[in-house]
Parts: sequence; structure tokens; C-alpha cells
Amino acid sequence: PAALTAEQTVAGRNLSSDKREDWFSLAGVRAGDTLVVETFASRLELASPLNTVVTVYRADGVTEIGSNGDAPGTMDSRV
Repeated sequence: PAALTAEQTVAGRNLSSDKREDWFSLAGVRAGDTLVVETFASRLELASPLNTVVTVYRADGVTEIGSNGDAPGTMDSRV
């Protein structure tokens, strides 16, 4: 997975048909921190038909913390 730090935004990430998943790891996130993971596809000026799903896991990579497929009013995801 690509390594990220808190307060970092990933922009311009494109998915291709041969790669249907992107994985990221976060450094420096501590208990009690607030983390927002959000996708922008259908809300872009030139809207994408991509229907995203975001799932956040604990450091073990197995325990799910939260997941979202469609945030209210959009096909984009927000956890």
C-alpha cells in the first residue's frame, strides 16, 4: 500500500479496469484522532460514473473500523 501521513490529501488517483482496488496505509494516526476518508467521482465537474466503496481497517489489516459505499446524496464514499 501507498504510505500516507495525517493531513495528507491524495488527488488525481485514477483507477484502471485492470486494477479495481487501491490500498493506503496511514502513519501517525493515534487513538482519539479523527480521520475522514472521502472519494470524489460523481461530484467532479466532469462527473465520473465510478461508484466507489471505502473501507477503513485497523493496523492488523483485518479488523474493519468503518465502511461506506454511498454518502448521502451521492455515489461517492465517505467514512
